[in-house]
Amino acid sequence: MPSVLAMSGDFLISAINMVEVCDKKKIIENKNPDCYWFFYLGAFLIPYYVTLICGGIPLFFLEVALGQYTSIGGLGIWKICPIFKGVGYAAAIIAFWLNCYYIVVLAWGLYYAYNSIISSSVLPWSTCGHWWNLDSCRTLSQVRNITQAAQCTVAHLSANQTEVCLKNLTEHLAQFTSPVKEFWEYVCLLFFVKEHNK
Repeated sequence: MPSVLAMSGDFLISAINMVEVCDKKKIIENKNPDCYWFFYLGAFLIPYYVTLICGGIPLFFLEVALGQYTSIGGLGIWKICPIFKGVGYAAAIIAFWLNCYYIVVLAWGLYYAYNSIISSSVLPWSTCGHWWNLDSCRTLSQVRNITQAAQCTVAHLSANQTEVCLKNLTEHLAQFTSPVKEFWEYVCLLFFVKEHNK
């Protein structure tokens, strides 16, 4: 059975429909907390599209038009106005640095893909007990068991007692680390070597 959002336009239509469901008043009153993503998405998409329409697309057409008109590349095109000669060099340098950091991000993705393929049925970052895990490592199910055992929401507790219980539970859970975070820091980024060589 295909997913509800399998078609390309379905997600966009459902996001537009969330305008009616995700009313700010309902979120403030905690009546519909599933709508928080909608406002965070809007906080990204609105500036993105404004920048794209006002800056990105006009500059793209400017470069394409000038390139076709003069039949010169990105560095030489700015001979047309000598004061802008540095713009071509700056664009080339920026492209170089963007490619450098993007290659690193792609390498991380390939590293995770490689580790997920060579591992057995369990992903190495989903469990504790590996050479890189610390004693404070707890999986999500272990943290849930600790949280459920605390019973901070018992009916006989007053509001103040419940708040103190939740604060103590939060401080207790803060000492634990996730196997996902430990895999990222101690295997991918090799912080483990730096920390233990001090």
